[in-house]
Amino acid sequence: MSDYNGNPVEPFFSGAISHRAFFFSLITRIPPVPSFEDGRAKIVPYGLRKIEAALLNNGFDENDIVIIHPKYLKRFLGPNTKIVGITSMDPVGMTYCDRTFTALVGFGDESRNAYAFRKLLHNKLFRKYSPKIVVGGAGAWQVRGKKMRQYFGIDHVIIGEGDITVPKIFKKILKNEPVPAVIKTESPQKDSEIPLIRGAAVFGTVEISRGCGRGCKFCTPNRR
Repeated sequence: MSDYNGNPVEPFFSGAISHRAFFFSLITRIPPVPSFEDGRAKIVPYGLRKIEAALLNNGFDENDIVIIHPKYLKRFLGPNTKIVGITSMDPVGMTYCDRTFTALVGFGDESRNAYAFRKLLHNKLFRKYSPKIVVGGAGAWQVRGKKMRQYFGIDHVIIGEGDITVPKIFKKILKNEPVPAVIKTESPQKDSEIPLIRGAAVFGTVEISRGCGRGCKFCTPNRR
């Protein structure tokens, strides 16, 4: 989780380069987002802020939720942790950028995105405390298959926008009610169903459209 030096273009290639490509790693640094003294992230990806706001609007307390950089996982994950929500745009390096750059400068090795996701999900703390692992975000489709979920230890994969569905799913998990392994969400139909974020987001962007607006048929955001 990074602010990419405040450059919104950098995420398209810095995370795609192989983590073994030392020279390119030096010129495409991925600094972690700044954090408060207790470890909570000051700025986070916009989608995470939306999920945080949706939870707070639906009965969850601020003391129930914390958004952190993975390097602070040990500080926050413990026996009282019930759910760990993870977002990823490209968890196993299947996007155009990742495949192209790793082929060119990574010699076919896994991308930084894939390496970081694997390293996070295989953290021994998850096995020690056994929280429910819920993965969402733009790249969640990459890990929806049973073998992928088993390999990474993922309990639930959320496909789609979580504004309405995630609070319902989290409440069911906390009540030990049955929840499908793969959940397709319902999209907000009214502006009032889209929660306003409560904290700062990476790049400080204000989203005014889905995708760039060109309407390409292969682009998921434009088809929503």
